[in-house]
Amino acid sequence: MWSQAVACRGTAPFLTFITGTGDSNTWSYRQFAQLVGLTAQRFRALGVAPGTAVHLNLESSPAFIMSWLACASLGAVAVASDPEAEVPALLRELSGTHPVLGVVGLRRRWTYRNAVSRSATPEFPVIEVSEDEPDTLAGSPLFTPGPVFGAVRRRDSAGRSGPPSHPVAGSRAAERPRPCGPTAAAAGSLPESGPIRALPAGALSIVVGAESAHDPTAAGAHLLTHADGLSEAHEAAAAAGLGQDHRWLITGDLHTLATQARELTAVITAGATVVLAARFAPEAWLEQVRTHAVTHTCLTADRAREVLGDESAGEDLDRLAARAGVHIGCVASDPAVGTTRALAAPDAAVAVPAGL
Repeated sequence: MWSQAVACRGTAPFLTFITGTGDSNTWSYRQFAQLVGLTAQRFRALGVAPGTAVHLNLESSPAFIMSWLACASLGAVAVASDPEAEVPALLRELSGTHPVLGVVGLRRRWTYRNAVSRSATPEFPVIEVSEDEPDTLAGSPLFTPGPVFGAVRRRDSAGRSGPPSHPVAGSRAAERPRPCGPTAAAAGSLPESGPIRALPAGALSIVVGAESAHDPTAAGAHLLTHADGLSEAHEAAAAAGLGQDHRWLITGDLHTLATQARELTAVITAGATVVLAARFAPEAWLEQVRTHAVTHTCLTADRAREVLGDESAGEDLDRLAARAGVHIGCVASDPAVGTTRALAAPDAAVAVPAGL
């Protein structure tokens, strides 16, 4: 899917990123593919191979997208973790997925280092990133060789040194994920407690520590396959009328399956453009929509209330539409998936500016 989009839409804009300081930069599909390729080379050098897992404890950022797509290109599984997870939750995730590599934002590096040092594999390498524009520039730790936390090198019986190798239990190291297709197995739920004993062939992403809208303490693990990611993306793109000239402002969290499948992947499927901010700023939302010519965005009721500064939804969504000059429409979601929480909420909304 990504390779096809790069081939067909190489010079078209793929990502416009609004930095923490409010500046912005845009990469074409081809330019971003080069960053993904460099990231994949770095991951491979650190032991990432088909069937292995990479633990991503990242905010929504170019670093997340680069790492996520690099995992897909290598046949590895991206384990997307709630960036606010504390040490006990991180320990459960690490013991359940046995990653060969971790990627974490600098803001949370001490919490993450604490969890890694107490895990069953305290020597696996961890890349620490800024979660901002520097991750895409020369010298980025995502594609520049350099020191990484936890990278202890072992010697084999012949005295040769090399990166630590931690095969995922039940994975087939020589087998790449199955090709995308409508006949592949549907997305489902992995065990909510205890280790994840196998990463299924064809897995694209696993979300761990996902919070339920009704139970913030719930910590499940949910699987997204390549096939389901593609199916969800086509469905979402069709429902939103997404085309190549459209620009989708992502306000959801990229570590959730809803945002991965029904926003990020939908944009790639349609050959459209992602607009992403370093942080969700309710006071800047309308300005971002106008400044960056946003045509599509998704707001949960909670995010809509933040934008409006009011406590209630309902009529507030109509007021938001009037203020922003947008149409508000409800989005259908397959309840069987169970992890598209933002879009599955009855009062979730997609805003499409008027005139399209």
